[in-house]
Amino acid sequence: MYKKILTHARYHSIYDKVQKLLFMLILLFAYGTIGFSLIKQVDLQTGFVLTIESLEFAHRTETMLLPRAMQASLLIFGSVLLWFTLWTIFELIFKGHLRKYLTEVMHLIKASRSKDHIIVCGGGRVGHFLATLLKAKNKQIVIIEKDHATAIKLRHEKFTVINGDALNEDTLKEANIEKAAILVAAISSGEKNILLTLTARQLNPSIEVLARSDDENHVKKLKNVGVRSVIMPEIAGAKELFSLIK
Repeated sequence: MYKKILTHARYHSIYDKVQKLLFMLILLFAYGTIGFSLIKQVDLQTGFVLTIESLEFAHRTETMLLPRAMQASLLIFGSVLLWFTLWTIFELIFKGHLRKYLTEVMHLIKASRSKDHIIVCGGGRVGHFLATLLKAKNKQIVIIEKDHATAIKLRHEKFTVINGDALNEDTLKEANIEKAAILVAAISSGEKNILLTLTARQLNPSIEVLARSDDENHVKKLKNVGVRSVIMPEIAGAKELFSLIK
C-alpha cells in the first residue's frame, strides 16, 4: 500500500531519484566489497571494511597494481555518487519539491487510513463550506479537489485533501472510497456529478451519495443513478430569501 502511495504522489519523481541513489549506494559497496575480497583474497566482511576505509580516505594507499586500481576506481565511483547526491538534495530542498512531495504523501496516507468517512468531491465554495461545517462537528472528511492551488489552500486549513480528478477511479480509491460512508458530489457540473455517482457506486455499492446541481434537468437523472438527495444551491438560496420577504 505504501509503495503505491509513494509512487502515486504528485511529485513521485522524487521517489524515483531516491531509489536511484540507494541503488547506486548499494552498487558502490557491493563493487568495493566483492572487488577487495577477490583481489586481496579476504572474506566479504574484511572487503566491506576496506571499502569503507577507502571511501573515508582512512585506508593506506595500496602498493600492488590491482588493489591500487581497485581503490582508485572506488574513489572515482564514490565521487560521482557524492556529486549526484548533493545535486539531488540541492534540487529537492531549494526547489521545494521535497516538502510538497512529503505533504502529498502525508495526505494520501491519512486518506488511506480513513474509515466510515465523508468524501467531499469538489473543494469550491459549496464543498469548502460543507467541509468546514462537518469539521466543526468532528466528522472525518477527505476532500478531492482537482485544482492544485485550491487544494493547497484547503490543506492550509488542516483538511485532508487528495489533489486529483474525482471522476478518476484511482483518485477515488486513494480517498479510500471502499470504506467511506458518504460521498458528496459537490462539483458544479451536473453531468460530472452523474458520472461521479456511477463510478462511486461501482466501487462501493453501499455508499450513500448526496449531490448538488445547478440544473433542474439533472435532478431526476442524479436520483436515477442512486443519489439520495440533490440540492440546488441557487434555488435553495432563492427560497431562503423568499421566506424572508413579508
